[in-house]
Amino acid sequence: MVSEPPILGYDDRYFLDRPYTREELFELQRQILSIIKRGSSDIEKDLKTTIDHKEIDTCLRKCYSKQLIKRERLGVENKVPIYRYYNIET
Repeated sequence: MVSEPPILGYDDRYFLDRPYTREELFELQRQILSIIKRGSSDIEKDLKTTIDHKEIDTCLRKCYSKQLIKRERLGVENKVPIYRYYNIET
């Protein structure tokens, strides 16, 4: 049984070319929310997962858009901005 999405949902087409299941991504979202609840100066560094950066970044961007966390631009890599997501000032 698949539960409700903690942060964002996915339609079935999303999983056609992904190595992860819906439940694995929902578990990632639950872990991110847990880190946010206890506070973090760098959420991605505090996250313990084997899921790739792209999926993590998607969840963190959604949390940022919902104003659950803050972000700081660290630079650009291959024309892609790199951010640190946090909710505790350091």
